[in-house]
Amino acid sequence: MKKILLLILITVVTSSCSFTKILLPYEEQPLCAKGVGKGYCGSVSDVYKESLKEEVESER
Repeated sequence: MKKILLLILITVVTSSCSFTKILLPYEEQPLCAKGVGKGYCGSVSDVYKESLKEEVESER
């Protein structure tokens, strides 16, 4: 009986919206909607490559 109650409790907790928000705290809309000239939006590797290009250009 205790196992069934524990299973039901775990099911209720894991199916709730607040638990999902804890596991996936990110918003569905991307935060990268800054507009032209206000930042660079891209994947981590793209941003890294872009920063390397800017560094090389600034050394010249």
